[in-house]
Amino acid sequence: MCYFKIYGFFEIKEVRYLFFRKAHKIKSGARARFENYIRGIMAGYSGKSLGDKLGLKAGMKVYFKNLPEEVQKELKEHIKEIKIVKTVKRPLEYLHIFEKETKELKKQFPKLVENLAEKGMIWISWPKGSSKVPTDLNENIVREIGLELGIVDVKVCAVSEIWSGLKFYKRKNNIPYIKSYNCSLIYSEKSGWKTK
Repeated sequence: MCYFKIYGFFEIKEVRYLFFRKAHKIKSGARARFENYIRGIMAGYSGKSLGDKLGLKAGMKVYFKNLPEEVQKELKEHIKEIKIVKTVKRPLEYLHIFEKETKELKKQFPKLVENLAEKGMIWISWPKGSSKVPTDLNENIVREIGLELGIVDVKVCAVSEIWSGLKFYKRKNNIPYIKSYNCSLIYSEKSGWKTK
């Protein structure tokens, strides 16, 4: 059997995958197959444009706040095909804000959730630690604020050399979110992957 600790929860190509960290020694063959599977998924994903990675589609009603110039340039072709709104006053399919301060994010986040369409998405971006941009935000803080508001993170993205992003959806009633990572995933040739 192969034992892995659940490390994170990501969405790739609109399909949800668990991403694992090795916790115990496992059979090399099974590990290699699993790693090759994930590597293959990531290879296809990395070839996408930024707009595709973020889920922007033609005709979408989109709200941006503090959109950096370098990100705007990367999204130039997608921006031509979407409708950008200046205020958050209606159910929107896509909301994306760029923040540096926890205090400001906590102020803005509830309004985003309140105006999120049923199948819409929220992206929260913050400066990467390596960017040297002053910030008190990080991935864990952003995730916790979202969870407290009843939405769930499903994807992380390097938006630019400076900005990271976390994607949120409304939580579906029949899909519980595993907040605790203190459980194991067990693999066997006969039954495949199972949680323990």
